[in-house]
Amino acid sequence: MGRNNDHSGVPYTCPLINEVISAVKSVEWPENSYWDATRVIEILEQIRTHNEKLRQFGIDTYIERDEYSYKVDDLEREIDQLKETIEQLKQDVINAEHQYEESYN
Repeated sequence: MGRNNDHSGVPYTCPLINEVISAVKSVEWPENSYWDATRVIEILEQIRTHNEKLRQFGIDTYIERDEYSYKVDDLEREIDQLKETIEQLKQDVINAEHQYEESYN
């Protein structure tokens, strides 16, 4: 899931989970124990799934942030262009007023 876009710097947990699963499988569980290998492994697999979803959320958020950053840059350029247009229009109004005053004086 999205390994190419992962910029978190956080190591993947799957190898660690696999290591714990191997350790759990090597344990001799008591007969009537609340815990057994199957139950512990199921919990570890749930953790793996949640970690994958959390990592993908982080990747998606990172990508979305970049997209918004580009939009902000575009909007800032547009604002600068509009400011220039406003200043030019102000100058055009001043020039038109001068021409009007000169033509009636």
